[in-house]
Amino acid sequence: MKTTTSFHRTVAWSAILALLVMLPALQAQEGVPRDGLGTASGTTPHGPPRLPAAPEAFGGNTQWTVYHASLWGTWGSTTVNPGYAGSGYIYPTNPSDDFWVQVLLPKGAHVSQVQWLVYDNDTSCNWYMNFSRYESAWDGSSPGTEDIVILSPDPDATPGYIMEWANTDVTIRAWEDIDGDGLAHYVGYLLGAQTLGCGGGTSLRLFGAALVWERTVSPAPATATFTDVPTGHWAYQFVEALAASGITAGCGGGNYCPDNPITRAEMAVYLASALGLHWAQ
Repeated sequence: MKTTTSFHRTVAWSAILALLVMLPALQAQEGVPRDGLGTASGTTPHGPPRLPAAPEAFGGNTQWTVYHASLWGTWGSTTVNPGYAGSGYIYPTNPSDDFWVQVLLPKGAHVSQVQWLVYDNDTSCNWYMNFSRYESAWDGSSPGTEDIVILSPDPDATPGYIMEWANTDVTIRAWEDIDGDGLAHYVGYLLGAQTLGCGGGTSLRLFGAALVWERTVSPAPATATFTDVPTGHWAYQFVEALAASGITAGCGGGNYCPDNPITRAEMAVYLASALGLHWAQ
């Protein structure tokens, strides 16, 4: 039986729109590092272990990404490795041992909440936790920093295994002007957990942290790429995201032809470009 070779673009939109919220490639103008910070030898701060690539979780729904303690490194001390307390928890082995880890999320990910998973059984000390971003510089300007979230729980609170959390409203970008000096540079995101000068020991332990986030579609530009998909069109933002990502160049003559049939060959171009299919060995 011969299969049909085309179907209406209005039907195909459901599949295309799903791709838009699924794929990090749709945020074409923003980047994200794919590697961790590596490790340093004989210097401080010590870098955390090399991390995996950005999460391969797709869809527009809420995602959770956990940065377990095994990925965290120490900052500002001579201790290369923290102590292991069992059950996946680590603890500072020296006073002022501070832990940190690089955040790796896809470009355009909107972080709505950050959660730290800790153990606190010390009434004289407590955790100090932060979610921060750092702007690099190479043009004579000074690097910029910003603490997105800072938490410092009450040291006299009920001890035990707890989760400290805070709502956030930040979108992951790799190129931004954080300090507002008019110069944008590469940006890195970090999670930190410090013990505020407390002595080393298992009374303060860290399991890690989790980020709650969802994928987003790039904001629509002010000027339309295609004359037949103007700024007021219901699919304008999504068509522009496809164009900006190089997934589509339209049907010619400056048009997108949103109501024309689409062939299986055209759909192959959509899917291969959106997924970045590459099978060469």
